[in-house]
Amino acid sequence: MKNVQICKNCSAENPFYQLNCIKCNSYLRERVVNIDLWDTIGKMIESPSVMFRRIIFAEHKNFTFLLTFFIALKILINSFIVIPYFKLDSYLSNNLFVYSVFSIILVYILIYASAAVLKVLTGIFNLKSRVSDNSAVIIYAFIPYIFGLVILFPVELVLFGQYLFSVNPSPFMLKEFASYVVLGIEGILFLWGITWLFLGINSFTKTKIFSLFSAVIIFLIVNLFPLLLLLI
Repeated sequence: MKNVQICKNCSAENPFYQLNCIKCNSYLRERVVNIDLWDTIGKMIESPSVMFRRIIFAEHKNFTFLLTFFIALKILINSFIVIPYFKLDSYLSNNLFVYSVFSIILVYILIYASAAVLKVLTGIFNLKSRVSDNSAVIIYAFIPYIFGLVILFPVELVLFGQYLFSVNPSPFMLKEFASYVVLGIEGILFLWGITWLFLGINSFTKTKIFSLFSAVIIFLIVNLFPLLLLLI
C-alpha cells in the first residue's frame, strides 16, 4: 500500500496530501483552501472519489463540526425508532434526554477515534495520513444520513406521526407498504454512506480490500455503539 506524489523537480517522494515538496519546496498540486459545502455535496454525487481528494487537500475542513451534529441527530432518531422494539429497562432507556446528550457526544468521539485508528492502521502499511483528513472523509461520507434527516424524516412523521416511535401499534401495522418503502430507503442511505466511505478511504489508500473493510467497520461502529448506551 503506497500512495505518494513524486516531485517533478527533484523526484522526491511526498505524502499524497502534501502541497509543497518536503525536499525542494516546489508545488506538487493545486492549493485548496476551503471546502465549499454545496458545491462539494453536488459534485460528490457526480464524482465522489475526486471530491474526497479535494476534501483531504483542503487546508480548512469547513462545516465538519456542524455536519457531525446533524449526523448524530439522525443516528439518535434512528435509536428512538428502535428503542420500543427492545423493551429495555435501563437508566438511559428511561431517561431519553440524558441518553440524547450522551449519544450525540459519543458520535463525535467515535468519528474522531476512528480517524485516529485509521491513521495508525495506514501507518502500519507505510502510508501517511492525518487525523483531520480522515475525520473529514468519514464525516462527509455520512452526508446521505443528512439527506435522510432533512428529507426522509419529515415524510416519516407525516406518514406515521407519533407511531413512528411506537410498537403498539407499529408503523408496519398502520401502513405496511409505506413502512417497507421507508425501510428500503433507509437501507439505501446506509449502503450509500458505506459506499462513499469506501471511496473516500480508497482515494488515499488505493487498496480496495482494506478500504472496504475499514468503511464497513467504521460505519457499523458509529451506528451501533450509541445503541449500546441503552444497556447502561
